[in-house]
Amino acid sequence: MAELRIEGLTKRFDGNSILDGIDLQVESGALLAILGASGGGKTTLLRLIAGFERPDAGMIKIEGVVVESPRTHTLPEQRRIGYLTQEGALFPHLTVEQNIGFGLQKRADRAARITRMMELVGLPALYARRFPHQLSGGEQQRTALARALAPEPRLVLLDEPFSAIDAALRREIRRSVLEVLKAVGATAVLVTHDQDEALSMGDRVAVLRGGRIAQHDRPASLYRNPVDLAMGQFVGESVLLDGEAHGGRIHCPLGVLTSTQRIDGPVQVLLRPEQIRLVAHATPGSVAADISGIQYFGSDVLVELRLADATPIAARMFSHELPQIQGRVGVMIVGAVCAFPSSKPAGRLVQQLAG
Repeated sequence: MAELRIEGLTKRFDGNSILDGIDLQVESGALLAILGASGGGKTTLLRLIAGFERPDAGMIKIEGVVVESPRTHTLPEQRRIGYLTQEGALFPHLTVEQNIGFGLQKRADRAARITRMMELVGLPALYARRFPHQLSGGEQQRTALARALAPEPRLVLLDEPFSAIDAALRREIRRSVLEVLKAVGATAVLVTHDQDEALSMGDRVAVLRGGRIAQHDRPASLYRNPVDLAMGQFVGESVLLDGEAHGGRIHCPLGVLTSTQRIDGPVQVLLRPEQIRLVAHATPGSVAADISGIQYFGSDVLVELRLADATPIAARMFSHELPQIQGRVGVMIVGAVCAFPSSKPAGRLVQQLAG
């Protein structure tokens, strides 16, 4: 296990800043998920940590030892880092056991280590002599993970490792990989553009935006208390409304709500679809709304609604909670909502809300 520290990491390509002063810390044995849009510099960050690229500025420490700085560059093979890509990058001419044992050529316990790694990632012994083309996508990633972990690296880097796997198997493979990483106590950095992946796997999540870390927090805090409106919209589904805030209370088309922030004046209100509860029309404390559509996803549903002023909102709930009523319903909000300053004139907002 190894602690990772990154300070002021900067990288430019052709004069364009890709990473701009990145500061991060990953505690020993923890998994940090870095979430960002495609092309936002996530893979570049991993390549800098691995030593495949050199930064223009900044420092990288592993276990308190500087491996990258303006005066230091430890070669990739000397950093003891495991690297798992989305394709797995297995050697097509080598069998499963040969792939896993590739970095173990000088170890006396090579055969035992290969067997142990196969057991750990859930590959049956009969797979040992199969070639990559004889494996499913999930089996290829398990093999690649076993190969990355076999030399007992100090740090494991995962570069969107599940994006090439069939959606039906993705959740199972994520869970298996997470269990394996925890079992060996590996410190890991996962980069992904998939919000579900980042929130479900990361002990902490860092959002990379515009070459900077826009927010670094625990998954629940990131989701419930986004640093700004753009973050709230990026991480998870959201419902946005205009409102007027005073002393932690917000007046908006959904009534008077409680805010997580102490803010006054015109605001944009952000809440999550699962905070919206449907009740019978005219239930005390509820706001009237009309059901305009229902999207069914199996375990849950998204109910599309329109308020009296034609404002569209959406409520998410488990399928078995879907009320049998159609047409007009009552809407109530559970929990506090987020509010962010709005440039909309307060007077116009007050008129709209009063009307």
